Amino acid sequence: MSSLHRKLLLTGFVISPFVVLILLVTWIAQSLNNPSIHKLPPIGAGAGQTGGANAIGEGIKKLRDATPVAKPVSLPESSSAPAGPAISSEAAEDEMVNPVDLETGFMIVVNDKTGKSSASSPIYLAGSINGWNPGDPRFKFTAQSDMKWRLHVTKQLLATKPSTLEFKFTRGSWDLEELQADFSVPANKLLGKIKKSDVVDGVPPQIEYTIVAWADTDPNHKERHLGEDYRPIKSTGTLRRLQVRGGAGTAEHRARDLQIWLPPGYYAPENATKTYPVLYLHDGQNLFEKHQNVPAEWEADETAARLIEAGQIKPIIIVGIPHSGSGRINEYLPIPGARDGIEAQGQTHVRWLTNEVMPRVQRAFRVSTNPAETVIGGSSLGAIISIEAYSTNPQLFGGLLLESPSLTLGNAEVVNQWLATKTQWPAKVFIGVGGKELGGDAGERNAQYVAASKDLEQRIARSSAATTTKLDLDPEATHNESAWSKRFPDTLQFFFAK
Repeated sequence: MSSLHRKLLLTGFVISPFVVLILLVTWIAQSLNNPSIHKLPPIGAGAGQTGGANAIGEGIKKLRDATPVAKPVSLPESSSAPAGPAISSEAAEDEMVNPVDLETGFMIVVNDKTGKSSASSPIYLAGSINGWNPGDPRFKFTAQSDMKWRLHVTKQLLATKPSTLEFKFTRGSWDLEELQADFSVPANKLLGKIKKSDVVDGVPPQIEYTIVAWADTDPNHKERHLGEDYRPIKSTGTLRRLQVRGGAGTAEHRARDLQIWLPPGYYAPENATKTYPVLYLHDGQNLFEKHQNVPAEWEADETAARLIEAGQIKPIIIVGIPHSGSGRINEYLPIPGARDGIEAQGQTHVRWLTNEVMPRVQRAFRVSTNPAETVIGGSSLGAIISIEAYSTNPQLFGGLLLESPSLTLGNAEVVNQWLATKTQWPAKVFIGVGGKELGGDAGERNAQYVAASKDLEQRIARSSAATTTKLDLDPEATHNESAWSKRFPDTLQFFFAK
């Protein structure tokens, strides 16, 4: 090779990197001016314009897309907030689904900020799905490693697939109910619909709640044990306790105290042989005083004392029969199959009422045994069990007090079949009901509740021409002690007018 050839080759070798660099810069400039030229598709999550070399990112993205993840549904902090998320204007057009319709069921996750829940005091769900049982083992939450609690509400637990689901959180009893930040009792939670885009196939969506207070975090809370608390009860007039044993279900081997309100003059010498008309009422612990976990009391003592002093009713004795706590639903439900998952033990309760409670009261106090002067009653399920008590023992009672009777909360067909067997009614029946029994936003269900009460009055009229009925309908009243207290003066005058 000549010396000239060697010089040319060496020169080309030296300048070739500069030529390549110039060509590369020119190509990049053209690409930027015209992005469609030589553009590589993005690869991997978030690859953008740099994804051409991100093969690892592409693999990770494929793996992530293949793994379903439940999307948590964020909820407001308020404990009374509905379960369904608030629908923003951006999501208004998104298709909504009811969690109870999902094949996977749904997961309720609870963040207990109080730290009170523990393995020995776990969280439970009590609601329309389980007869409001505050300690139902099927609805006990499981602790997570992140200090939250979870409950998988499966299709099996949703056997009846309710169109609506109302519920509250407890720690095993209503004495340990969730409260709001100001220690007031929250309204029932209502499970709402969620966005379909939040649902991942094969994975139950998570619906989250936060608990900020329990009944025992209230500085004024006092734990009460059935039959063991002998603190004085602040009442108008004379109130006595009378211990009885037994009952249905969980109360079978327990003792509890009846609360007996006595009229003015009961112990006066001139009345030593006098007997008094008697009113037996279920849920007796809510008659004479307000408890921590209920919105109000019946004010039965104040009302009776006022009407007696005014001469508007006869002097009477009121017997409060306390429920058995967590077993209340079972003992007050006399209709097998009326509510899924609830063992109806109402007939056992009625036998205990007539064989233990009433004879015990009759031995200890001067109550009349005349059916015409004996009334049995209660509110909600307490009204239902009172109907059963009369129908199986018509010789004992001359009156029925039925406040907000729970005729629509369960299997309507089974309840109607049960009512069809009730062809005998006492001389007087009082039915009280509110136009907003289930809350102001439950329009259709409120209408059904009122219709069922009206139908009951008509059913009684068809069955017994000798029965006098009174239907007291308050359009604004709800399902609580405040409403029952407001109607109580009319109730007493209806049964015991002087």
